[in-house]
Amino acid sequence: MFFYILGKDHVSITLGTVFPFTIPLIFSDNSQPVYAFCVLVAAIIGSLTPDADSGGKPKLHYDFKIVYDIMVPLHKLIVFSFSFFNLKEKMNLEYVVEEQHRGVMHSPIGILISSFVLTLLTTTVGYFIYHGINATLIGFLFLGLISGQFLHLFEDSCTVSGIR
Repeated sequence: MFFYILGKDHVSITLGTVFPFTIPLIFSDNSQPVYAFCVLVAAIIGSLTPDADSGGKPKLHYDFKIVYDIMVPLHKLIVFSFSFFNLKEKMNLEYVVEEQHRGVMHSPIGILISSFVLTLLTTTVGYFIYHGINATLIGFLFLGLISGQFLHLFEDSCTVSGIR
């Protein structure tokens, strides 16, 4: 069964999938709901991040404009790096990495790079605002981003056009 998925669908499917895994964080003995909140917000952002490569103003552009403004140049940099450093042949890829929707941002390497960059930027900026950032919080942030993006890819693979 194939269907179409919009940004709001990515958010709701991802939240429905990730939320049950955050329940132990909320109700543990040394209750740390901030970690659960971090995972959920990061998963929401992650569920929209791969669509930064679509030119049709995705939901990410309207709801999380700062993330969109980071992801668009990052997408362009990744595409440029693949062509400049001839990474297609070095990584033995079957397809050309181009600036198109459902391209490199809808691949494992794209979600890994974008999750790493967003985690790095968020923790750097967040440290100046809130000095209570620790390794556990950074880990949960990365986990939320990468799981949201992975779920986005899984959801898109079930659509009519699919992913590569």
